[in-house]
Amino acid sequence: MTGASNFDLAEAVWLKLLSELGHEQPTIALLCKIAVARRVIAWAHEQRMTFRLAEVYGIDGRRWFGAAPMPA
Repeated sequence: MTGASNFDLAEAVWLKLLSELGHEQPTIALLCKIAVARRVIAWAHEQRMTFRLAEVYGIDGRRWFGAAPMPA
């Protein structure tokens, strides 16, 4: 099990939250892969959603979670 499917789930959760709650101007913070964050931001732009603030932070997964790098 590589965990790759978890990232698809994270993207689906992001899109669902933005679709359902975007009009309420929520504050949302989720831990996800940077590629997922980029796709979600691109999707929101295509949907003409606006954000007051959007930030992406890098996290050292090995340091904080003991995560091993993905195999090539």
